[in-house]
Amino acid sequence: MSLSDIKLVWSTATQYVTAPTLGNILTLSTLRVEVDNVTFDSTAAGYIASQAGSSGGDREFGIWFVGGTLRFYWGGLATNDVVTAAEFLAEYGSTTITGDLAFEFNVTAGTYEIFRDGSGTPFNAGSFSKGTTRQDAMLFRFGARSAHTSPTATTGAYFLPAGSKIGNSRVYTNGTLAREYVSDGVGSTWEETVSAADGTLQGFPVDDSQWQGGFTLLGTL
Repeated sequence: MSLSDIKLVWSTATQYVTAPTLGNILTLSTLRVEVDNVTFDSTAAGYIASQAGSSGGDREFGIWFVGGTLRFYWGGLATNDVVTAAEFLAEYGSTTITGDLAFEFNVTAGTYEIFRDGSGTPFNAGSFSKGTTRQDAMLFRFGARSAHTSPTATTGAYFLPAGSKIGNSRVYTNGTLAREYVSDGVGSTWEETVSAADGTLQGFPVDDSQWQGGFTLLGTL
């Protein structure tokens, strides 16, 4: 095993990760979010990643599932049916999504592309609705959105379901790597290697069972 093999595993639908804010996402030219080695049930409801509070009109950013479809939030506006249940089934042959996913947003043009498993060709692309509302200093999250209007609250809502998994993850802003989350497989911190914006596990076990994978030592001492 190596660090690239380690995944965060949701054992209940009350778990998520909080991290420092990405700042004002709405002013970016491009945003790309990559999540590796995932397992998602596309028929369930929950957020993959967000910078969003409890008030829909102020949800700055979100990638989420509901009713078998993938949806976006941007500046308080929702884009529904980005990928439908039928499209997921046609692409994956199953309602379970596995492998690597990348979401690329051209903010200037108001368009998006979704890639899988390192491909340079998107399997889904289109336009998204862009709003202008946000809450300053809202925390970034994996696996949920905030359940509070306070931007620094560490609450969560709309969790990924039990059985979900996310491996190494990255965020690019304006084409530059801004965050890279790579776990060492222990503890309640998801280490971030670019800007020290570590993620904090919320509601996960504290016995390291939340991490799938580890190290194999080779050779002799």
